[in-house]
Amino acid sequence: MRWIALLLVLVSGCWADLPARPGDSPPAPPDSLQLLVLTDGSRLVGRVEQETAERLWFRTSAGVLVEVETGQVSRLEPLASDQPHAELGPTGGTRLFFAPTGRSLRRGESTLGVYEVLLPFAQYGLTDWFALGGGTPLIFGSGIEHPVWLTPRFQLVRRADLGVAVGVMHLLLMGKSDAGIVYAVGTRDWQGRALTLGFGYPYGVEGDRGLALAGGEWPLSPRLTLITENYGTLDGGLASLGLRFRSGALSADLGMAAPISSSDFFAFPLVNFVWSTGRRGGT
Repeated sequence: MRWIALLLVLVSGCWADLPARPGDSPPAPPDSLQLLVLTDGSRLVGRVEQETAERLWFRTSAGVLVEVETGQVSRLEPLASDQPHAELGPTGGTRLFFAPTGRSLRRGESTLGVYEVLLPFAQYGLTDWFALGGGTPLIFGSGIEHPVWLTPRFQLVRRADLGVAVGVMHLLLMGKSDAGIVYAVGTRDWQGRALTLGFGYPYGVEGDRGLALAGGEWPLSPRLTLITENYGTLDGGLASLGLRFRSGALSADLGMAAPISSSDFFAFPLVNFVWSTGRRGGT
């Protein structure tokens, strides 16, 4: 009996050291919800029930228990009481194919990528409300001033379902006058889908005219999103459609774009690669 009692004590001690998997429990109350952002861009609303050094268990606002490895967590933060309490899908990007969305990088977050294989760019969140970036073509024609563009962006509104930002894409033409476009853009999220609307006004170029933007994101799976980005001017516009593939911090865009004002139809491919880095838990 003494050995049996000792064995029971040892077994109970071993089980006490193991993280117990949370059982069935009701959804988190609205006043204690958290936003969980994963490295692949997926977002969940709910509350952490238990956490260890290797993984956490997250109960969504719908009552679904999700087990997540800590290495997959990009950000974990509380939600304000006036924010929506529904799960958000794998949106959350700061750009469509090229155009910015109403979401901006937070402090310490960054993106590094390349447009159309030959146009590298980078963006870094200096604060939670201001990000700065830029880029330049890898190859440019001889005898022509090499362009460099700068992209400062200010976040005006940041909510789980709405982001509004203003910014400038300023083009530096070495040896010539500068040009660019100033813009305002907003993105509305609901149940993983997103609609982006914006307006830009160019400066430093002939025939300054406004430019309207309409874009959308529609998740097909946690790693695959359908994206459209479209522009309109008084003279015509440009339409595009394609897919974004995600794997961890890396994303790849593959799509097609075509002008909607040309008498002769033609289309060209869109190929982008982006590496995103973030912070966890507001650190």
